[in-house]
Formats: sequence, C-alpha cells, structure tokens
Amino acid sequence: MVYLFLFVFQIALLFSLSKKVQRSVSRLFYKITKSKKASAYLFAVLFLPGTYVHELSHLITSLILFVPVGRLELIPKLEGDQLKLGSVAIGKTDFIRRFIIGIAPLIFGISIILLLVNLLSIHRLISSDLTYVILVVYIIFTISNTMFMSKRDMEGGWKLVLAFLVIFLLLYLAGFRTMVTNDSFLYSENFKQILQTTNLYLLFPVGLDFVIVLFGKTLVNK
Repeated sequence: MVYLFLFVFQIALLFSLSKKVQRSVSRLFYKITKSKKASAYLFAVLFLPGTYVHELSHLITSLILFVPVGRLELIPKLEGDQLKLGSVAIGKTDFIRRFIIGIAPLIFGISIILLLVNLLSIHRLISSDLTYVILVVYIIFTISNTMFMSKRDMEGGWKLVLAFLVIFLLLYLAGFRTMVTNDSFLYSENFKQILQTTNLYLLFPVGLDFVIVLFGKTLVNK
C-alpha cells in the first residue's frame, strides 16, 4: 500500500505544483512583455499541447459514452481579464457520465506522460537526439500542468461520491463485508510492480515542475 500512497501523493503534488508553475510562468511573461494581453497569449501558446489534450479528452470520452457534444474551441481567447484556453460543449447527461467526462483529462494526461517517458527512457523508441528529448520534455511539461480538472469539470461529482457512500453504507448494514486479504490483487506482485513503475515515471514531471517554479521565482525576483 506504500506505493499506492506514493502515487496519490505525487498526483496531489503535481496538482499543487501545476498552479504554482502557471502563476510563475504568467508573472515571468508579464515581466518580459509589460502587457497583460501579450503575456496571456504567450502563456496560451506555451501550454497549447496540454490544452489540446485536455479538451480532446473531454470530447473523445463524451463520444465513447454516447453523450452529445457541441462546439469545440481550441483557439485561446482573452475575455476581459480571463484567458480561455479552450472548451468543448458537453450535452446534458447523468452525473456518472458527467463525472467520467470531467476526470478524462487526468486519465489521458497520466497515460500520455507514462507512454512518453516509457518510450524515451525504457524502450528508446524515440530518438535520443537532443531536439527530440527537448520536445518530449516540453510535451510532458504542458500536459502535466493542464490535465487537472476545473470546477466546471467536476460538476455533479459530489453526487457520484454521495451515491457510492450511500451504496457502501447500505451494503454494510445489510451484512456484506469486503475483506482485503494478503492474496488479493491489491497485494499482488503485479499491482505492486505497476505502481512502482508509475511512481518512478511520475517523478519526471514532478521534478520538472520543481525546477520551473524555482527558476521562475529566481528570474521574477531579480
């Protein structure tokens, strides 16, 4: 269970760091350009790959779950003081599918990060040329800082959590008990290996975010 805790901890750490990275980058661009509009557009361009993955994951998941979708916007827009990186109109649906669609960017984002790091460091299917390495690092950086859900993405999420709690309580009161034994999948060697490898891969974007935050603070405070 230690590896499971480390996995949750690293995801939470990425979530916290992503907000700091975005603030640091935004302040840095504003210090360079002295213009809110220019810094906003530079910010949008920098995180464009991550924005594409975020919005397309909503779209793809909606189509898989047979939820109607509307207009897809992938071009950043500055609306007053707010920067809109992208959006996709999702039709009305039940709270379960809405929740799954909402967390899709996190699932897609982690999957892509693991795939890229795996290809780069393990199977070496990506060229070791510095240009390709920088490109992969850049893509991982943008995805890891845009894959988390917004408040709008989590609309209806509380309903699903409440439903699970009610079902669990009813089953418990009815006498159903679930015991996690030492021979269950959670304690299996395969599950342990999966979590161990995943935690190792996640160190890459976590470390990268730390570097970006420290570097950004150093430049801004000069």
